[in-house]
This record gives sequence, structure tokens and C-alpha cells, in this order.
Amino acid sequence: MTKRHKTPKMAQFLKDNKDSLDEFGKHKGDKYVREPWMLKANPAGEHTMEIEVEDDQSGN
Repeated sequence: MTKRHKTPKMAQFLKDNKDSLDEFGKHKGDKYVREPWMLKANPAGEHTMEIEVEDDQSGN
């Protein structure tokens, strides 16, 4: 097999996208706030009244 020259991918990415990353770092928009149910260990496994109503309305 022939030997391939490998450059560190992250270093190349940072070099190629320096301007975009600088612009992204300057952005001071609203922070994303997680809902309390998102912080639980298994939010998808939780059955709430809203989920029951949506299931009934969808016909499943």
C-alpha cells in the first residue's frame, strides 16, 4: 500500500473557516433555554397528558 499524507482535519478546518468562526464567536443572540422535561434522563419515555391527547387525535 502507498503511504498517504494526512493533515490533522481539525487544524485544517480551523484554518479554512477562521472568518466564519470569528463571526460566530461575536454573535450575542438569545441563549437557548431547555425545558425542564428535556433535562430528565429519558424524556421520550415519559407519558404526559399532552402525549395521550396527541395520540388520540392522530388515531394511533
